[in-house]
This record gives sequence, structure tokens and C-alpha cells, in this order.
Amino acid sequence: MIPVPETEPAPETEAPASSVRERLWALANVIAPTTVVTTLLFYFGQVATTARFRYFGVYLEMVDLTLQEMLLYGVEAVYPPLIVLAILCLLVLAAHTVIRWLLSSPQRDAVTGGSVS
Repeated sequence: MIPVPETEPAPETEAPASSVRERLWALANVIAPTTVVTTLLFYFGQVATTARFRYFGVYLEMVDLTLQEMLLYGVEAVYPPLIVLAILCLLVLAAHTVIRWLLSSPQRDAVTGGSVS
């Protein structure tokens, strides 16, 4: 009689569970940032619109703005900080590029950093 080796369960039995888990993880990675962005836009829209209307002496509750209008006011309030952040990122990237270019120059000595004669 030939001994039958023990075999492990087929990996196909775990595939549907892991596939569902991967799909849920991908869905969560899309929904969570969307929720955060929408919440922040609504908050900034509420604050900016309240300040704007209060300046003119109008209560925000009287205007009865929709959610879409609040989100659009939020986008308007978020643009200036995003532009400043983008400019800072570009400046850091430019400084990094210049420093790498200076350090990789073939006329520099690798040990001392000085010019090769």
C-alpha cells in the first residue's frame, strides 16, 4: 500500500473571502477620503459663508442655502491655502533639484566637496 501524502486545503477556498476583503479595502480607500474632503469643504463653506453674511448683517439661517451651495462656498474658501501649499511644494522641489544638481556635478571632489583642479 502506497502512503497518501497529506495535502493542504486548496487556496481557492480562501480566494473569495480575500477577494471580498480586497474589494472592501479598495472601496474604503475611496470613500474615506471623499467623506473627509466633503466634510472639510462643508465646514469651510459654513464658516466662510457665516462670516461673509454676518458682515452684511444677514443671518445665514434666513438664506436657506443648499448643501451644494455650501460646498461651493467651501471650495472658494479653501483655494488660497491650497495655492500657498502648492507654491511651497514647488519651491521645496526646486531647491531639492538644485541641491542634487550641485552635488552631482562632475567638477566636484566627492570627498571634500571642492572643485577638482
